[in-house]
Amino acid sequence: MSDKLAHMLRGVNNLYPQKTAEKYPRIIERISILWGTIGMSRYFNEILFDERGDREGFPPEVMAELFALSNYHESTKPSRSALESAWNGAEADRMDRFKKT
Repeated sequence: MSDKLAHMLRGVNNLYPQKTAEKYPRIIERISILWGTIGMSRYFNEILFDERGDREGFPPEVMAELFALSNYHESTKPSRSALESAWNGAEADRMDRFKKT
């Protein structure tokens, strides 16, 4: 079990990928390193979708765990509108400070 990933998933019921950890510990280690970064989405795409056409694929229970993690990771990212709001607010603050000087 990756303590780091378990900590990041704390409070999320039944999301820790037990079967994946048992069979593919290197994948769990990489997920724990990339979690919360732009590289995480890219990595999920690499391991879940075979671009080369020569991979055997994961057992169904591992695939289900990885898809669940991928979906959860995507749901925790801020929406584009939230990011735009943050930038718009920062721009307005800068303009207000500029006008005061």
